[in-house]
Amino acid sequence: MKLITIIMSIIVLLTACDKKEMQGQSAPQKRTPLVQTVTIKPEQTVFTRSFLVTLEPWQQTGIISKATGYITKIISDRGDFVQAGAKLALVEPDDLLDQKTSSEAALEAAQTNYENAKKGLERSESLLQKEFISQADADAARSAFYNAEAQLKAAKTTLSLNDRKVSYTEITAPYRGYIIKRTVEHGSFVSPSSGPLFIIGSIDRIKAYASVSQGDMRFFTSGKKVLLTIEGLPGKEFHGKVKRPSPSLDTSTRTLDIEIEFDNPSKALKPGMFGRIMILEDEKEPSIVLDPRAVLRKNGVTSVYTVESSKVKEVPVQLGRVLPDGRLEIASGISEGAEVIVIGRDLVRNGIEVKTVPYSERVKD
Repeated sequence: MKLITIIMSIIVLLTACDKKEMQGQSAPQKRTPLVQTVTIKPEQTVFTRSFLVTLEPWQQTGIISKATGYITKIISDRGDFVQAGAKLALVEPDDLLDQKTSSEAALEAAQTNYENAKKGLERSESLLQKEFISQADADAARSAFYNAEAQLKAAKTTLSLNDRKVSYTEITAPYRGYIIKRTVEHGSFVSPSSGPLFIIGSIDRIKAYASVSQGDMRFFTSGKKVLLTIEGLPGKEFHGKVKRPSPSLDTSTRTLDIEIEFDNPSKALKPGMFGRIMILEDEKEPSIVLDPRAVLRKNGVTSVYTVESSKVKEVPVQLGRVLPDGRLEIASGISEGAEVIVIGRDLVRNGIEVKTVPYSERVKD
């Protein structure tokens, strides 16, 4: 019995000591999250749209041979600048010159026959008035004149046709420009079905086509200014304008082709180059923009965390456009002066207390 009493006394003593130690320990302090915030201030922003394009000559034409024969001379070659009407190559005239000589002789004969028939008609009409010949003889003279007149017209047409055929033996440029490609060699046999012998293009101006989505169509009105940059021409920008949009969308891609023109006095822009065009949207009033890390998307609802009197408040917002640098335009939900959490929003929830420091761009990456 005495042993039991001693044991119970020891237990009571140990329990009292534990309570004193627990009372001596302070309760753990609650930590307040530290977040980075920005104070909303509307700013003037420039929204652009960017599209890849391939440059093309303002004009480009494949030149074929209207004559049939062998190429006897190459006058112009790839890269040459030529004026309108300049000779590019010559085709052997074959028997065209003989045909032209024959038609010239036929024309002379028809001219002589016409003049004789005209004199005969005048003489017969005079004799008919004096009743020296019959009406039948006068009609015969008139028929002979009309026949000679028709033969003269036919001879002139034949000569004109042969002259034109002979001119076809000279392959000429339809307008001033550069020879982009030559596909024929000296001695080649050519005909109208041989395909283009030369490809000529005018590059005083350059055109490009951009395929834009249905949502971007509104930015491409005729006359709208665009900016072109070329990867191989660093530091250079070329200004152009929208020439015309296609009247309909491509049903397979649901895109619209836009034709854009650029003046090219320095000839720095070459057909076949690819570049990127940028078009500015219409200027708007200053708007609210945020770093995308400040925006929450949950269950189809877009919102941000604001801080009011050191307390977090979740505010639904409506997004607008996306800037080229990735920032988001806020169309509605918050206004100037609001303090929005950018860094640390994963550490907070609606209604808790936080400490704030200004958002630093250096942590953006």
